[in-house]
Amino acid sequence: MLLKPSRVETSPGAEQLHTHPFVVQAVAETFRRWDAKEVFVAEGPAHHTDTWYLVEKTGMDQVLKDEKLEFVDLNHGEVFARNNRLGFTKMKTFMLPECLKRADLVVSLAKMKTHHWAGVTASMKNLFGLMPGIAYGWPKNVLHHHGISQSILDINATVRPHLGIIDGIIGMQGDGPIAGEPIHSNMILMGDNLTALDATAARLMDFEPENLPYLRVASGRLGPISESHIRQVGETVASRKQHFELPDHPHFQQFRPENEIQQRSLDDTPLKHH
Repeated sequence: MLLKPSRVETSPGAEQLHTHPFVVQAVAETFRRWDAKEVFVAEGPAHHTDTWYLVEKTGMDQVLKDEKLEFVDLNHGEVFARNNRLGFTKMKTFMLPECLKRADLVVSLAKMKTHHWAGVTASMKNLFGLMPGIAYGWPKNVLHHHGISQSILDINATVRPHLGIIDGIIGMQGDGPIAGEPIHSNMILMGDNLTALDATAARLMDFEPENLPYLRVASGRLGPISESHIRQVGETVASRKQHFELPDHPHFQQFRPENEIQQRSLDDTPLKHH
């Protein structure tokens, strides 16, 4: 079982940046109690080439030691090619880390954050960290060149993750995924369809999933985004919804348009990326 947390640049006390180490610990302990044969943690941070520095500075090293968990740096090491199963990018194949072949289950352990290009980053965007830096550069520039939303769709269709868990205890609002401010949401989300999970996370952050290009196009291809098509247990979205702020800049208006939602496809509306 591969646990894929979220790691980016760090600064002291900035718990809104990363999947909290205790969330990773709790998930590992749970699956071990359920007799998982092997549980390991793997990550390939996009914005920092020294993965082990981030492991130490974010407190993950102590959890790895306490739980005797193996950690795999996905930015380096052996890779293999797998055909692109969807094709929204122009990439015919993806280079994936060899350790994926060891994992019967791939679990995306994401952080609930706003994102200046995707609108929201949650369990699906978190899989950018599976893509090896030695193949895709830093901060995964090759994927950005082919389009962030397009890459999110193709990676999820190709990897086919089995479970998503989103750490929304302390999320990020504003200019995410790095420069935003903390927001105390006090929630953890879980689902076995990452499209439905991200759509629910978006609603909890006061976004309409249809306004987020990667979710709009994932609908009907990778999973449902309509509330009526998502079976939800636990507390209701209405009772836990919070407004995650966005910067006051014209670019961000596309994620919360005031006018009627215009349904578009990635094919006839190219997305901005960097």
